[in-house]
Amino acid sequence: MSGFVSKPVSWIFRKSSITWPPGGYFRLTDRTEHDGRPGVFRTVFGEPAQMKMLVVEPKATGHHMVAYTRFIVREAVARGWSVDLLTTKGTVKHEAFGFVRSELPDDAGIFHMDTVDKPGTAVALALMRSQNACYDAVARGFRALLGKTVPDFVYVVNLDHFDKILALRGSPFGDVPFGGMMMSVKFHRYTMRLGPKSRNDAFYGWLFRRMLAISGLKFCAVIDEPFFDFARAENRPVYRKLSFVPDVGELHGELTRNEARRSLGIADGRFVVLVFGSLMKRKGIRELFEAVRRIPETFDILIHMAGRQNENIRALMKTPLAEGLLLDGRLMVSSGFQDERQEYIAFRSADAAWVGYVQGFSGSSGVLIQAASIGVPVIASSNGLVGWMTGKYGLGTVVDPSDAASAARAIERLADDPAMRDRFGFNGIRFARSHTSRDFGAGVCNAIAASAGEGIA
Repeated sequence: MSGFVSKPVSWIFRKSSITWPPGGYFRLTDRTEHDGRPGVFRTVFGEPAQMKMLVVEPKATGHHMVAYTRFIVREAVARGWSVDLLTTKGTVKHEAFGFVRSELPDDAGIFHMDTVDKPGTAVALALMRSQNACYDAVARGFRALLGKTVPDFVYVVNLDHFDKILALRGSPFGDVPFGGMMMSVKFHRYTMRLGPKSRNDAFYGWLFRRMLAISGLKFCAVIDEPFFDFARAENRPVYRKLSFVPDVGELHGELTRNEARRSLGIADGRFVVLVFGSLMKRKGIRELFEAVRRIPETFDILIHMAGRQNENIRALMKTPLAEGLLLDGRLMVSSGFQDERQEYIAFRSADAAWVGYVQGFSGSSGVLIQAASIGVPVIASSNGLVGWMTGKYGLGTVVDPSDAASAARAIERLADDPAMRDRFGFNGIRFARSHTSRDFGAGVCNAIAASAGEGIA
């Protein structure tokens, strides 16, 4: 213990009091010092020691495990770093965890933290309560593992889980330096003409800067190119902690388009629109159904839904809208988690990928980058980062998903113009060359190494 006194304080989002700092401040005696080379440290006796990194990620779905965590672990292990993981028992049981497990050495520690339910509403108070619970779960999990290992650096794959509470409560990792990635910063969107103004923009901007000011936070990676430009233009000192890393999406396989289609039983002449991944309401699936329902059958459109459906989408599939598309042969469903081969076949067989997000979603999309990597154009919502990337890099066409007639016309134009699809596909392949797993993993690990180079006390 460092001599700081831990005092209970009343927390606005909980009825009971909590103790802050979590478990009190502590100072570690067996820490290592950086010797000037990336990821190489020396103990107090002077001999070389491995960089010991702890990766924190409680979520299994989306690209959290199969891409972000996996590629960071892969790069860290390639550099000879020791990597442990703090996650939930539920995540370890999820199919997606197998991708990370295959990258971890046999002696890697897998430590557990409590599961925290997502807020049932987007109301700010519910969000803060959920973040507070996640922060507590991370802090408890971290304290529990200190009896077994002491990391040199903690990397939080997605700081969005508790970034606002982090700003108010400080580091949950004591004096261990840490970094992480913000995937969905929003307070700049109106300024950058990426979305509507929110009454919370000023408050969330203040919280973000307060988070960056935490001394233990050595860097914050962002995958949002417009936000990085916004921060550079504002030129605040705390924004020097920001590090841009390219979002990532890769596909691996060798089948031709026709072979992929034959494996799924799709006729060659059909125009296939793919909806892929964790299938939920915000992906605009109902909106896509409404648009395709308006398209004449002569266009021979087939929607291919591939991925695990949440309860909202399962309910949607029981509606007359979905049942009508199924009966007409205009909807095909590949249910459940898609492994690497299934993932590749789904994209390889598609003519376009739907990323028409709704419900105010304004973040990035791994599906967009996966589609680009294989030359498949996207049909994207016009707002947010997805719309911005699609427009700037010419990756496809942008639509307002809520305007079914307009979305239908955009799909018709894409289906009727092979030259347009080829142009978008060429642009996508060029764009994806700088969004590989190596680019992403190296970007994060370079930032960690640079932070460690500042010295770890």
